[in-house]
Amino acid sequence: MAQVFPNPFFGLAPSYIGTITRAGLLRPYPQFGSLTAIVPDGYTWYHSMQLRVERRMRKGLSIQGSYVWSKFMEAQEYLNPGDTRPYESLADTDRPHRITVSGIWEIPVGRGRHFNSQMPKQLQFLVHQPYQWRVRHSD
Repeated sequence: MAQVFPNPFFGLAPSYIGTITRAGLLRPYPQFGSLTAIVPDGYTWYHSMQLRVERRMRKGLSIQGSYVWSKFMEAQEYLNPGDTRPYESLADTDRPHRITVSGIWEIPVGRGRHFNSQMPKQLQFLVHQPYQWRVRHSD
C-alpha cells in the first residue's frame, strides 16, 4: 500500500485534494498533478548510396537496374522522462537494401520497323504507347 501524506499544495487550486502519495510527491512538478505534454521534438535523417546501370541493346531492347544502400534514422521518443533530447535509433521503416530491375522492349511493328511498315498514323500512335515489364525485389 502506498504511503499517503498531507498535500502541501492543498488549497492553492480547487483540483488539489487533501492527501498525496509519496510517488506523487517524487514526480517532477508534483504541483501540477497528472500533466501530459506532447511536444514535437523529434527529427529524422536519411543517408544513401545509389547506383544505376542501363544497357541499351539492339532491336529496341533496354534493361535498367538500380541498387540503393541506405540508413533511415529517427529520434522520436525520450528514453527517460527527464531527458532533454530524444534518443536516436533506426527507424521502423528502414530498408537498408533495395534492388530494382526493369526492362523495355519496343515492339518491331509500324513505320520504319520490321513488320507492317505501312501502318496508318492513327494505328501507329496506339501501337507505340510505351510498354514496360517490371520486376521488383525489396529487402
